[in-house]
Amino acid sequence: MNSKKWECGAENANDIIATLNGTTLTFSGKSEMKDFSNIDSYFGGFSNADFVIDGLFEGNFEFYYHEPTPWNNNRILEKIIVEEGITHIGDCAFFNCIAVKSVEIPNSVESIGNASFKNCSNIESIELSENIKSIGISAFENCI
Repeated sequence: MNSKKWECGAENANDIIATLNGTTLTFSGKSEMKDFSNIDSYFGGFSNADFVIDGLFEGNFEFYYHEPTPWNNNRILEKIIVEEGITHIGDCAFFNCIAVKSVEIPNSVESIGNASFKNCSNIESIELSENIKSIGISAFENCI
């Protein structure tokens, strides 16, 4: 079976390589993974803003726009491996990957972006880094 590869580093695209081999997606490199969301272009720069809607609802909203990845909505992807050296998992990185059952996150990861694993409802196990300093909004929403 041939593997598929994509570049997805934040600073330089080729700093992180994603490799899909069968049902396993592996990320290797030494950098931050790019964010797969684009708040500014979709919402004109509004994020984390307070709004009043017709005087009926008042509240704080978190906006993000999901930028599709080649593996989003994947129905066969079962395992995600993030290798040592990667320091950030990007916003919406695995959004709607509903078949994912296990995720390995190394100690080099310090942050997990917004909605990174949102709607990955079949996750049975996830190994989190001991060094994680921040987990984004909705990072694991609908995962259990």
